[in-house]
Amino acid sequence: MTEEERVKKWSRGISEMDELSMEEKKMVCHQAAMQMVVLWGALELMVIGFLVWAAFQYPEIIPSFNRITDLVNSNIEHSGTRAKRIGAIIVSLPALLPLIATVLISMIGVFAGCRKYLVRRAAGKLSHQWRMETDLKMTRGIAFADVKQGMELLPDDKIQYLGVSPEKVPKELLKNVYWMFNEIIYVSADTFSHDVVEYIEDNQKNWHPGEMAVEAEKIYIIFEAFIIGKEALLANEYVTDISTLEEKCKIDGLFQTDIAALLFADNGEYFTNEELLMKIHNQIAGKNLGNHMFFEGLERCNPLEGISCYCVLLGS
Repeated sequence: MTEEERVKKWSRGISEMDELSMEEKKMVCHQAAMQMVVLWGALELMVIGFLVWAAFQYPEIIPSFNRITDLVNSNIEHSGTRAKRIGAIIVSLPALLPLIATVLISMIGVFAGCRKYLVRRAAGKLSHQWRMETDLKMTRGIAFADVKQGMELLPDDKIQYLGVSPEKVPKELLKNVYWMFNEIIYVSADTFSHDVVEYIEDNQKNWHPGEMAVEAEKIYIIFEAFIIGKEALLANEYVTDISTLEEKCKIDGLFQTDIAALLFADNGEYFTNEELLMKIHNQIAGKNLGNHMFFEGLERCNPLEGISCYCVLLGS
């Protein structure tokens, strides 16, 4: 069974998995699998602890363990060849059956009883978080208890309204904003917004600098550029496919590669259109983009390291 086939099997019947990409589903299944291994290991330790406790409390069972050990050792001791050793192990299986059953039953129990729950929980956390908005404040990452507490404030007129909505990560951003990357590094957001508006007439109605673009404290962006090597990368950048930096891929002394850059929101909560596009511009400024130096929007791609990621669409 391939990894994709296993992911599809684990996703069957779990609605939270439907809106995720294949890479996100793989990440969810990997996380659930690691949690099951930890649970199984903890259960095995509990079983071993119980057997040790039982041996101290009921010494009469110790001879039974000794007989099993002596039988297995006796069978293997006189097995000089590989075939005989395999035969000795097979002969010893009935005596080892209780111990083998303990391992298998706990493994099957954890897998059958917890897999769907763990996958559903991980997918739910990844697909979206919920937020509650009132006339006083907005709270992110809420639980049912937060909604109940908010509802109790309505009859006393302590709040005028309450709304609960999912925080979805948008799939496309700034598709109607036009811009050309250059070598200028912007320090002033006002100056950058002025230049965006002045760049083309359509931006006067499409550019909304103060609107929230992405509700996240950090995101990855991916863009294509020509570089001389890894030494040309900034501290927050890395090449998504290291094989593109092999010597055979060099064209006129440069490597054409995709670069991932990690950006952080200034307020630690979300990016505005102005902040996001200016940080993307400053990240790309001065890089060799070939003939593709025109900004054509952002498109959501598979997360990197569990962090939302957007591809910078470039045109000529």
